[in-house]
Amino acid sequence: MKPLQIFVLIGLCIGSLAAQAELLCARNTAELRAALSTAEANLQADEIRLETGLYETNGSQFDYLETDGMDLTISGGWTTFNGSPCARRQSLNAFMTVLDGEMASRVMRITLSQDASLFVDGLSFINGLDLNGRGAGLNVTKLNNLNTGEMVFDRVIFVNNEAQFGGALSLSGAARINVMNALVYQNHATVTGNVEIIMNDADGIYFHNNTVLQNTMDGTAWNHTGGVLLSGSGSTQMLIANNVLRDNDQFDLRATATAQIYRYSNNLQNDSGSVPTESFNEFDLPPRFFMNTETFEPDLTSPLVGAGTNPCGQVCPFPTPFRNDWSHPSHDIKGQQREQGSRIDIGAVESVHEPDLIFWNRLE
Repeated sequence: MKPLQIFVLIGLCIGSLAAQAELLCARNTAELRAALSTAEANLQADEIRLETGLYETNGSQFDYLETDGMDLTISGGWTTFNGSPCARRQSLNAFMTVLDGEMASRVMRITLSQDASLFVDGLSFINGLDLNGRGAGLNVTKLNNLNTGEMVFDRVIFVNNEAQFGGALSLSGAARINVMNALVYQNHATVTGNVEIIMNDADGIYFHNNTVLQNTMDGTAWNHTGGVLLSGSGSTQMLIANNVLRDNDQFDLRATATAQIYRYSNNLQNDSGSVPTESFNEFDLPPRFFMNTETFEPDLTSPLVGAGTNPCGQVCPFPTPFRNDWSHPSHDIKGQQREQGSRIDIGAVESVHEPDLIFWNRLE
């Protein structure tokens, strides 16, 4: 892990919180369970802040079930300041706040109701295990499969989780799901999909600026994927942009939808599913990470540097069409500022380089 990088003043918010949201703090496993229990029952929108550190499940997943349609925000990277717990954002580095299933349980399950929205930011989910279920790192569902509210995941890490479906992450039930700045690395699905997002007759899925690498599966059917599985029926659209999707079993991406699929600037090896409505600037090349280590940061000669797509120009159309109705995250999973060069990099980690023009033809 890198040293602590960024400080944010108390008044800054993580996501779209209601004015009356209750602020809850967790500094260890017991306090996290208590915060989740309080948030379930207090009939308010809640923000749960986790101080940097390790939160082990001790054989029993972290669980949240609300039935009153209240929003929830969970974020990591906080610290005690002037004697007040969770008063300062110590780091935006998602590696600094770790939830660990210890290969004995799923890490976290969240169940929402009615119009509730969910915002998750700055957390790592590791070593989750659910051999008979979905989303061993994180599983989020909506009661009665309602397609309401939104789910936003920013700066999230999934490593070494194992489940039947959605080995790392399984999401279903929302009007809009946005996954960005996610690192999904060396997870395992006993059937298919290490990221699984399922939506029916909803607004759509935004999956951008993520790195999904070296995930495995046992499934052998022709439509199985060790990488990302996106399934949308009815009116559900998809925007898949600026992702590194490589070295996963069988397919790196399987996206199926009856509505529009837009794919921009992905470093992608193998894919299947529906033919994209619109696609450009996609390529298949080794990502060339810095020093060839697991930094996931593009090297000077990487084809990922400055190769990302922007949602729209200086002025977006109004009303904004689905394919433009998204924005770049402010920081990457390590807390580094995005768009340090003239254009954003592809993947979950931003470099400090400008493109090396000698390699800009993207030769092997």
